[in-house]
Amino acid sequence: MLYEFTELQLDQNEFDNLVFMNAPAWWHSDYHERNNRELTDGQKFLRDLCCKPLKEVVERVKKEANLQKANSTAILEKLLNIKAKHKRGGEESDPWFKSYAELSRCFNKDLMPPIWIRNLSVHDYGEKNKCPDGTFYIEDGNHRALIYALKVDLGEVEYTPFPAIHATSWGVAAEILNHLPQKASELEYKGVL
Repeated sequence: MLYEFTELQLDQNEFDNLVFMNAPAWWHSDYHERNNRELTDGQKFLRDLCCKPLKEVVERVKKEANLQKANSTAILEKLLNIKAKHKRGGEESDPWFKSYAELSRCFNKDLMPPIWIRNLSVHDYGEKNKCPDGTFYIEDGNHRALIYALKVDLGEVEYTPFPAIHATSWGVAAEILNHLPQKASELEYKGVL
């Protein structure tokens, strides 16, 4: 079997149009309706960031923080009140932007590993339908990509080509990433590719 992994240097347009993470099931309205739960404002905000171009995610994050002349870390810290999950037993999940804010404080692009990207999936709920102008889907590296995009947008750093690895074999990629993306062959057999 032939495996293809391509190291890329994304230009700024390609990077700006990377498609940000897909929403987990529990952020969708229909999930909450079936389980008699209501989406929190934080869940609605996070869900609305999903499957959007990175440049649009940056604009939404800045707007939500509503800080004038702030740096990237201050913007991300302002969003620490946003929680991703419902209260369970009186406890709520950690602030969703906590790890983003921590990474932003000590950010060094030269020390970052490349992000993993793949082609946009083309089926009823695929990224291509949700974000037709997207370049690639960020399979691994959403934190790094968003922080870098925010820092570039705010003028904290100048854009230089961003390293990425494009993989067409997700069997091998799964071993490296430590999670199993849905295999294209399974989608193909279901008639959605």
